[in-house]
Amino acid sequence: MKHKKSADTKIHILSVGYQLISKNGFTCTGLTQLLKEANIPKGSFYHYFSSKEEFGKSLIEYYFKKYKENLSKIEVQDLSAKEKIIHYFTSWKNNQTIENNTNRCLVVKLSAEISDLSETMRTALYLGYQEIIQWITNRIKEAQESGDISTNIDAYKMACHWYYAWLGAGIIAKLSNSNHPLEDIWHETIHPLITQ
Repeated sequence: MKHKKSADTKIHILSVGYQLISKNGFTCTGLTQLLKEANIPKGSFYHYFSSKEEFGKSLIEYYFKKYKENLSKIEVQDLSAKEKIIHYFTSWKNNQTIENNTNRCLVVKLSAEISDLSETMRTALYLGYQEIIQWITNRIKEAQESGDISTNIDAYKMACHWYYAWLGAGIIAKLSNSNHPLEDIWHETIHPLITQ
């Protein structure tokens, strides 16, 4: 029971941290603010994390763990591989609109901010998004096997192209304070799949 309570406290800190950092960024989220929002003493934070950087790494790993759980939910649905791809990118578009202040993409939020700041956090982000690209790659390969996507396309390169384009659209959506970049990239990605 004590172990479960300890794990719950750590997850609570990470969950509160995600909400703050996805909104304010890593650098602008202070430890004092995190402790206040999580309603925990400083000692509790340092019981789980040796530093703010270690917390950042754990937060990124926690984020991708939850992200992959959502991918697993898509994977078990009674959908074709092509429909799973469409579902994934439609969910991305809907979750990343400028009106939505929850479920923000940490890769979009943190990539530029922490890449030169922390090698530990940069590596965690890199490894995390590589797993997402691999998931997309696998769905493309399955769609190719079923005849829904051309086999002339390199599945991994297409997955990378889509993922990088969506990250870019997410950044431009923030800069322009507009959903148009997300809508444009959704149409560019999904329309060819629907019309095939």
